[in-house]
Amino acid sequence: MEETDRKAFRDAFLLVGIALDVEITKPRIDLYWTILKEYEWPTVEKALQLAVKSKWFKFPEPGELIELIEGSPQDI
Repeated sequence: MEETDRKAFRDAFLLVGIALDVEITKPRIDLYWTILKEYEWPTVEKALQLAVKSKWFKFPEPGELIELIEGSPQDI
């Protein structure tokens, strides 16, 4: 992601927090940004949408989002 994607990233995380009833803090957003910034924003956005549509009923961990982006090791 590019620095210009940061606002959209933050806004999307806040919406996911609302959908899953989780308080989203700036440190949490910053942590996820650092972990996920190597991916393109549309890909991260799609992973967030899939996470909300899933049956997890919890806020996705960074590794879960990466698995949605890259696929699970079992998919190889």
